[in-house]
Amino acid sequence: MTDVLSKYYHAMNAHDVQAALIYLAPHIEVTFPEAERNWSGRDNAAEKFAAMFVRMPTFHGSYEVNSVEHLEPGKQLLRVSCRFVCQQSNADSSRDMEYCVENDKFTVIRHL
Repeated sequence: MTDVLSKYYHAMNAHDVQAALIYLAPHIEVTFPEAERNWSGRDNAAEKFAAMFVRMPTFHGSYEVNSVEHLEPGKQLLRVSCRFVCQQSNADSSRDMEYCVENDKFTVIRHL
């Protein structure tokens, strides 16, 4: 399942919205510590990713997998330390995240 994470980050770093969407379940839920930033759905993901790549033209994400929990057959929880940078906007943030993977699709992405 960490292969899915690698492919997703590759697509995001290539700013390839359509390729990134392949790894999201149609009902994807994305959560943040600030609840007003939460969103769901692959259509919302397409809009948000496209806007982010315009706003952050040199966006790049990196990660390190801290743990993998096997929840049931075909379903895992990946706990990951992430870093997101963009030179043009001077953005540089690190955070822990959780990715719930089911049948090679992310069903939940939690920004912790």
